[in-house]
Amino acid sequence: MRYYFLLLIFFLLRSFPAHSQANEHYITTVKVGVYNNSPKIFINEMGEADGIFIDVIEEIAQNEGFQIEYVFSNWNDLKSKLLENQIDILPDMSYSAERDSLFIFNKIPVLNSWLEVYTTKKIVIKSLKDLGHLRIGLLKGSIQESILHKEIKSKAHNGLLLYSFLDYQSMIEALKQDEIDVIVASRFFYFSQFLDKEVVSTNIVFNETKLLFAFSNSGPEWFPAVFDRHISSMRNEPTSIYYASLDRFLTKKNNIPTFILWPLGIIVLVLILVSTFVFILRNRVNIKTKEITLKNIDLQKASKLAEESNRLKTAFLSNMSHEIRTPLNGIIGFAALLKDAHFSHEEKQEYVEIINTSSERLLHTIHDLIDISKIEADQMMVYSSSFSINQLLQELFDSLEKLAQKKNLILELHQNIATEKHIIFSDKTKLFAILNNLVKNAIKYTKEGKVSIGYYFKDQDIIIYVNDTGIGIPKDRKRAIFNRFEQADIEDKDAFEGSGLGLAISNAYAELLNGSISVDTIEGKGSSFALSIPQQYRQLLQSKGSPMITEKEPMVFLKVLANILIVERNELAFLYLQRMFTGVVHSIRHLRSNLLIEEFCEEFPDTNVVLMSINGDKDLVYEAVKKINKANKNLFLIAQTAKINSLEKQKALDAGFHAVLSQPIVLQEFLGVINAHFEGK
Repeated sequence: MRYYFLLLIFFLLRSFPAHSQANEHYITTVKVGVYNNSPKIFINEMGEADGIFIDVIEEIAQNEGFQIEYVFSNWNDLKSKLLENQIDILPDMSYSAERDSLFIFNKIPVLNSWLEVYTTKKIVIKSLKDLGHLRIGLLKGSIQESILHKEIKSKAHNGLLLYSFLDYQSMIEALKQDEIDVIVASRFFYFSQFLDKEVVSTNIVFNETKLLFAFSNSGPEWFPAVFDRHISSMRNEPTSIYYASLDRFLTKKNNIPTFILWPLGIIVLVLILVSTFVFILRNRVNIKTKEITLKNIDLQKASKLAEESNRLKTAFLSNMSHEIRTPLNGIIGFAALLKDAHFSHEEKQEYVEIINTSSERLLHTIHDLIDISKIEADQMMVYSSSFSINQLLQELFDSLEKLAQKKNLILELHQNIATEKHIIFSDKTKLFAILNNLVKNAIKYTKEGKVSIGYYFKDQDIIIYVNDTGIGIPKDRKRAIFNRFEQADIEDKDAFEGSGLGLAISNAYAELLNGSISVDTIEGKGSSFALSIPQQYRQLLQSKGSPMITEKEPMVFLKVLANILIVERNELAFLYLQRMFTGVVHSIRHLRSNLLIEEFCEEFPDTNVVLMSINGDKDLVYEAVKKINKANKNLFLIAQTAKINSLEKQKALDAGFHAVLSQPIVLQEFLGVINAHFEGK
């Protein structure tokens, strides 16, 4: 017990110094001196601190969490301020024994430098000895003065004539006006804006130094070590801000020589003249051919319409190819990875989710294609029933709320109508599909803000609206979004994914329900879609003679004992049908070839329904169907195909099929045609 008590005291004592040290190392604001010595440190055209040292200290400040207060002045004044503790840090100071007694330096240099002698083209200097009789310019208060005395006294016999300047700008002006003969500057003067054609380097260099951060003596002793740690990390990381800053400031921009600019200017002028001539000539040709153009305008319109149709179809097919291949690649690729035993169970579960998502996307694309083909062939059925609009909108809201939350969007549902007025009579499935597509589109094309759903009654109609704060639609493309095989910008390579058929299908559904969809939009601010349909669908529908099935619930039970033979080469397609029909029909049997149907029915005489795929060689299939009908007139023959239109459907019926269904088979529709056939007998 005593041992545990002592151990507890030991850990408590250890925790107090750590806490104290953490508080001791906390700094909120640091005053940093800034003077003009480009590119190491300077005040840019915006009046802001800039340069290599500034990039480094701002990176450190961001990582350590302290603020920087810049103090602008000249070098000599800032050095005095650092000595008097009026500022905390002065960047770009070279080390000397004298300065070490006045300030605290970090150990790892930001840059290595040396002194270099510059002059004009009039003066020739070959060594340091030649400086003895010349007027030398240097920065006031810099280390250069003491270095010059030390280096040159031993090499020059004459006394030094030193002239101090507050900054490089005034020093260069004095050099150009012959007030001084040479200047002594750091190696980084070469990269500054003050070096021009009149000022040249003598290639005389001396006194290599390290450029450091100088800290006030009154500051915390641990602070320079923090800078060393960050500078070391930056210098060891090729992609750090340190090397980015060196590249920004130390890469010389080569100006195009004048002897190249003149020929370029002449070439540009010639091109302008030629373009002007071509423009004038083309204008005259257009005037001359205007009469011919007017006579052929009808032909041109027809040609443009054909070209536009081909362009849209080509773009649509390209988009559909992408929409089919993308999920297929995901399914095939991740299915192959599932066979690899090296992946963990969690990784395989993730791959299964990706396969499921890709499958759903592919199935959604296929359903869109099937729906649009049914709409084109006028084979889309309407199933009407009474239902609560509030309940339908709540189901829609619940199903899409998570999708909106993933994009950090607000999904709003407005229901202001009393409960007893909720009931309308229409096709619930198609109404849900329309609204589901409108809301999904709103979420897809909205980056921030909200999507609102609501409704109100107007006369005998119900108006359901979907508002968003998304990207909007260009005015000239507003109606194009409802056209089949057309999008607002179908050739945009950066467009959002999707088949582009959603709004076309929704618009067709709205027309089937005797309604319409309108859109109000402002590009860049958002869109408002409004669906208007009658509250009572049946009365309006009968006057149009459109196909309609009016039931409270769709048919799901067979009224006959169905023994089905599925003729399908594709094993996956058969497995899909087998799963769908299991528990609904009496028995399911399978054949891969239609050539064996007669023999099969003799072996299994209770077979009364044959579901046959006609996606292959249709002529062979039709010949086989004619023979089957002669041998067994009691069979109910149903054709299934991925490509269905009125012409193909009529060919199949003429060949002897009793019904034609599109793939994928919809159970409700399949059971309906079987019941209708056997009830008619």
